[in-house]
Amino acid sequence: MHSAPHGAVDRSPSSSRHDTAGLTASLAYVCLARVHAAELQCLLANLIYRKYIKGYIAFKQRVVVLAKTDAFPSLATVQLGDPFNS
Repeated sequence: MHSAPHGAVDRSPSSSRHDTAGLTASLAYVCLARVHAAELQCLLANLIYRKYIKGYIAFKQRVVVLAKTDAFPSLATVQLGDPFNS
């Protein structure tokens, strides 16, 4: 099994680690606007909190680590609406 050195991003096809710089660039391309790292972290944190994404943010390594299985669960299992006014 391929593994990346400590602190490096594993770029193998089966990797569940994704560099936040690459995600920032992708989001900027789609939105046609510059996205700051703090905005991306906030967006990812909210998606994880609301269970749209299964994973966590490794701030020190600047990567988001997705679950190896079912990283993007079906909407039937997601908390819809405002989680703070439940």
